[in-house]
Amino acid sequence: MVRIFIFVSCFLLFLPIAVIACKCVEKSDEVHFTDADAVFVGEVVKVDEHKEVAAVEVISTWKGLKASNVYLYTNKTSCGFNFREDRTYLFYAQKQKGKYTVEACSGSVDIDGAKESIAELGEGSPPSKQVTLQELKSEADLKKWGVLGIVILSIGIGMKLIVKLEKSLKRK
Repeated sequence: MVRIFIFVSCFLLFLPIAVIACKCVEKSDEVHFTDADAVFVGEVVKVDEHKEVAAVEVISTWKGLKASNVYLYTNKTSCGFNFREDRTYLFYAQKQKGKYTVEACSGSVDIDGAKESIAELGEGSPPSKQVTLQELKSEADLKKWGVLGIVILSIGIGMKLIVKLEKSLKRK
């Protein structure tokens, strides 16, 4: 009886996790355009091993993005975007914490399914800022080290203040 109870409890506990799926609200291209921080056509050049970051070569842009290359981020949930190398997409990207992100519900689609959307958008512009993926990576690395430097400096200053405070309290 105890075994059956444990089995049923485990089954019911994990059942909701198995059925969670991404549900997208149907939106028009106009709404996707308005909601996006960047709208562009780009070819996925490389996808990281976890399928969460894609290096994209920008071909044409309509909104928000001027660079010739960009890193796009997604998550590994069912709502994450499924990047495929050597495929071209119409991307509707959001900017979150300085990074461009796309999700399954963002409106981004393979170029083959985007003919009508692109016709509605009209002629895009070529990227006006030539940037290599290596430059983007170096810039991201520099930002990481900058933040790390500030944290280390803050800890050092905090420790110095604590030592100074302890010394002044011992004198009294």
